[in-house]
Amino acid sequence: MDKLKTGYRISDLINYEILPPYSENVLALIKAEGKAFEGEMEAQKTFIGIEVEVEGIQGPPAVNSIENTKFRYFWSAKEDPSLRNNGIEYVSIPISGNAIPLALSYLENQLCVGYPKHSFSDRTSVHVHLNCKHMFVSSFVNFMFLYLALEPVLYSFVARFGTSRKDSNYCVPVNTSATFYNLAKRMNELIAIQDQRTENVSMIFRHVVDDWRKYTGFNIQPLGRFGTVEFRQMSGTANAKLLKKWINLIFNLRLYAIKVSFEELKQQICMLNSNSEYEYFLKQVLKVAPHEVGVAENLQELLETSTANCKSIFMYPDLNKYKVKFSDFQQSPLCKVIQLEVDEEAQKALKAELVKIEAEKKLLSQKSSLGIVLSQQQLERYDWLTHRAYEISKSFGHVMDYFKLMENGGRYYA
Repeated sequence: MDKLKTGYRISDLINYEILPPYSENVLALIKAEGKAFEGEMEAQKTFIGIEVEVEGIQGPPAVNSIENTKFRYFWSAKEDPSLRNNGIEYVSIPISGNAIPLALSYLENQLCVGYPKHSFSDRTSVHVHLNCKHMFVSSFVNFMFLYLALEPVLYSFVARFGTSRKDSNYCVPVNTSATFYNLAKRMNELIAIQDQRTENVSMIFRHVVDDWRKYTGFNIQPLGRFGTVEFRQMSGTANAKLLKKWINLIFNLRLYAIKVSFEELKQQICMLNSNSEYEYFLKQVLKVAPHEVGVAENLQELLETSTANCKSIFMYPDLNKYKVKFSDFQQSPLCKVIQLEVDEEAQKALKAELVKIEAEKKLLSQKSSLGIVLSQQQLERYDWLTHRAYEISKSFGHVMDYFKLMENGGRYYA
């Protein structure tokens, strides 16, 4: 159950059709064969839909009629013009609990035995639609932040155990997509009213959904019609064991979003400051160690950019308070530092200040990791330190292009 009981559920904001019940044939198969998969799925009651693209499907399957009938109770075949060589997209009925591994076992048998010459080219992929219609808006906000923070881990999992889709035009990471540029404003609008019951919630939520780009790895556009979020990262495969692992990662992301409050999640992400803290966060959320998701390198290095993106969204209201024209920025002290127009003594002073800031941030992070709840004053101090460290760090880089991009309504904080 959601930890926060206030505000709207998504189903309060958008009208959805009620999911049809399982047919008698499906119920009979789940009862007869589903017990073999007891306990394999993390979320027993959460419904998903699965789309599997495959090529090389020609003629009737080389399986007996009984097995073929079982398969067709759970899967339907649709033509997909993006595929070649007799390509087909298999679409599951909405399934949950033991029905998920059962349906995947039928799919694997149908393709491996029924169509031994099937193939998964780089044109194929697997899409998982996760039912989110009953989530509170506040929990969905958590869900989006968790995805943003851990997105590189999900792509690493696919690259390690499947075929990398990171560079696919049909599966663009949200952190590097055009969607991200408008996300800070929209997310903070949602954060501001996430626990309220006002008409504005529906309007703002619709804006977030409608602004989204379909071909991102995490696609929320289907929320507008079906109440689902689409995960598009997985490469084409019928490997039931791999797909169960993938779906459980998605379930765990949702489960953690439901049980944590927004303030708790914000503090957790903002306090990530070492590789061990990143590993602990990963285990808390996805219930896996780095090597289990194909992360061989330093986890902190992998997630620093994505978590920094989350922090920038958290800081957006503060950054938005100070608006300047680019011409004014060119006259600012920060600009002079960037252009190396200050003497060496000034730069030494800034570096010394940065060392002190990082030491104080580390101390606050250690307190948080020991379970000490930080006061509001300490949290605000940490945010200010982050702002100041960001400002000093950027002053030593070549960021003029960044500020030129921000010229139209650019922001600068003192």
